[in-house]
Formats: sequence, structure tokens, C-alpha cells
Amino acid sequence: MELKYEILRGYDHFCALQNEWQTLLKKLPFYFPTVTCTWLKVWIQAHKEVIQTIYTIIIRDDSGRLISIVPLYAYNSKLIFSRMKAISLMGGRDQMMTDIIVLPEHQQAVINLLVNIILKEFDEWDIFSFRRLDYSRGYTISLGRVLHKKKILHSSESRIKIPFLKIEGDWESYYAGRKKRFKKEIRRKTKKLSERGAIRYEVTESPMPTEQLYRFFNLENKGWKGANGSSILCRPHLLKLYSNLASIECEFLTLCSFNMFLDDRVISSSICFKTLIGLYIFKITYDEQLAKTSPGLLLRLYELEYAFRQRLKIYDFSGAAQPWMRFFTERYHYSMDIILYKHHLISMIRYLGYTKMKRLLQRWPKLQKLFREHIDE
Repeated sequence: MELKYEILRGYDHFCALQNEWQTLLKKLPFYFPTVTCTWLKVWIQAHKEVIQTIYTIIIRDDSGRLISIVPLYAYNSKLIFSRMKAISLMGGRDQMMTDIIVLPEHQQAVINLLVNIILKEFDEWDIFSFRRLDYSRGYTISLGRVLHKKKILHSSESRIKIPFLKIEGDWESYYAGRKKRFKKEIRRKTKKLSERGAIRYEVTESPMPTEQLYRFFNLENKGWKGANGSSILCRPHLLKLYSNLASIECEFLTLCSFNMFLDDRVISSSICFKTLIGLYIFKITYDEQLAKTSPGLLLRLYELEYAFRQRLKIYDFSGAAQPWMRFFTERYHYSMDIILYKHHLISMIRYLGYTKMKRLLQRWPKLQKLFREHIDE
């Protein structure tokens, strides 16, 4: 079978694909929120100051059927006191997974073609990065093998172990199967909170007033993230992204705001995204004065019950594995960055810094901190 490709440039051509894009998503076994056309439109608006060019690679089979979409953008990446020309997979943020959108039966053929497209059609870059890929997927392993076979300089970085739950059966059976110690702790902490006031839970789905999200923003900003300047209210691009996502109304992507109240006070809050098949946690916060009663943990249980009631198939923590998550699931997938380099001086500096100097950086924390502060990933 002969595959045909086209490279579309610009936002208008990107938007014109929406109907075909959504048809393709319906054919996939699952997809991340960050690969929906809806997410990417809002993501582009939030990052338009740094985006230089939007590229959308579309690949069709010999009958003209769309089988793959690869959304990319060009930007300048900082390297110490210099700038690198970079092209990257679009849509990622923090630990939010991104993806190459491809029908499972065409993964190997598309990966081979994609590498050839990069080498043949894209000239103006120092690094070409695939950020936050799900390394548990077969095609990411194929990508590494193809790059090695073609002797293309590349690195695999930032591996993150991320828990997820494959939802099967009903909520009652799932919860009954949790460890007795865990359920005892849940009862104890719920009772302790109940002595302080009435507990209730609430979920609001987009479209919603932006003010609804400020329950989360304000609670997060009162804690340690606000103190060190990493809360959403301290990060304008991220604030704009989530504020704009509050207004979306789409079959393929819904923003969900989960809140836990003690009387009329929000004590735990989260921002999640719901797809046709899954619920993905992206941001969580809680009242740190009530940390001993674990309001964040209790809200996770409410989210999970909601996912069961909605008959979803996946509940994804979307962040690095932590010990308490083992009470919920023993399943994991892995996020990893795969970065390609050209044989340019500036590219080689970046490559050597993140590969050959790794052991040195691990031995000297101060040097590691200096390196990270001067290189924008």
C-alpha cells in the first residue's frame, strides 16, 4: 500500500481539518485530550506569542482515507545564551501526554514515512522534538528503531511513570476490592472531616463560567505553589489556556471541575478532562490546613466513582507515580521525550549536555541546577 502525505501550513488549514480529525479520533482505541482539535485550537491561542509556524502533516492511504495526523509548530528554544530553531509536536504542557495520531494498523508504515518527511521536507531546525509521547505505545519503540537504523542523532529523555486505571465492572465491585487498611483509613478520615462540617461533592462540566475555575485557582494559590510562584494564577499562559478551555462545548473533549466542600468552603479541587472513553486528571489542589484528613485523596475517589458511573474505560492520573496511587491501581504507562538533532554546533551542545554530561550533572547538584536554569526544555 502506498501512503501519500501533505504538509499544511497555517492556522486556517489546521482548522479546516476538524471534521476529518474527529472522524479519525472515533476510529482510535483511545486518545489523549491533548490531541483533539478542540484542545489544540485553544492551546495555539494561548501560545501564539511563541509559535512561528504551524505545520500539520496529514497522511492518507491509497484510497484517500485519512489515517494519520501529526500537528507540529516551529519556535525558538533557549540554549544557555543562544537560540535554537526548534520544531515540536504540538499540544503538550508539563506532564500532559501528547501523541502522533495514527490508526493502529498503520503505525509502522506511518513512522517510517514520518521520519523520511522530516529529513526531506523540513530544513530550518536545530532540534526536532516529540515531547511527552506515551512510550508504552508500540509506535514509539518503532520510532527509536527507525532513527537508530537511519543513524539519526537523537536522545530519549524525561521518562515519567504514570499510573492509570482500566475501568472494568462497576464502582461497588471495584471499591470492595481495595485493601481493608485503605478502606479503613477512608472511613476514619471521612468521619474526622464530618465532625467539622457537612461534606458534599460537586462536578461541573464545560461550558462553564470562568469564575467556576477560580475555585481551583484561588485554592491552589493559597498553598505552596502560590508561595513559590508555580500556581496557575502566577503563570499567564497556563491561566489563559485553562480559562479558554472553560468555554468549550465538544463531544470529544469536556473540561470537568471537581470540588469537595466542607459546609460552604472548598477544601479540595481538581481540573480534569473527559474524552469519549477516559477521565484525565491534570491539576489537583487542596486546603493544606486539612492535609491530615486527606481531602485530595477523598476527591480522587469521587472522580473515580464518576468515571465508573459515566461508563468510561480509562482513569488516568496524568502525573508521575506517587506511593499513595498504588491504593488505586497497579497499571502504568510511560511518558518520554524523543529529540532529533542536526549536526550543527548548537545542536551538538544540547545533545552532549543531555546525554554525555548526565552522570556529571547527577554527581554535582549545583551544576545540574545551573544547567537546567539556562536550558529551556
